[in-house]
Amino acid sequence: MLVKKIKYVDFLGNEREEEFYFNYTKADVNRLMFSTKEGLPEFLKRITREEDRHKMFGFLEEFVLGSVGIISSDGRQFIKNEEISTGFKQSNAYSELLDEFIDGGDTAISDFINAVIPKEAAEAVQKINEEDNKVVASLPASK
Repeated sequence: MLVKKIKYVDFLGNEREEEFYFNYTKADVNRLMFSTKEGLPEFLKRITREEDRHKMFGFLEEFVLGSVGIISSDGRQFIKNEEISTGFKQSNAYSELLDEFIDGGDTAISDFINAVIPKEAAEAVQKINEEDNKVVASLPASK
């Protein structure tokens, strides 16, 4: 789980700093692994190789919005639903997070992904990255 403080300006011009929670369980990672015809690692390799920025951004957006949630008061659940992800997407905090990815490139994106997925999955991604020299898609800086 990643607890990330994000500074942003809301739509009334107020500066804010809030903590947001991002998490993928083993079940979430397994769902992602089977979400593409060729499997997630092959999909990421292909869109990286093809430099398909549209698909890269789509994956990153799906990953972020699929991971944002809140912790239940008793700590037993990490609640993720359309209301929470839509609320986050409609805030300037979301824009700030995407700017961090664009400015930070591969490192910022892979650090975020590795912090959000379970440790075992992060280690598997690291192994694939070492073997294939780069799996995690990046958004080339365009500012």
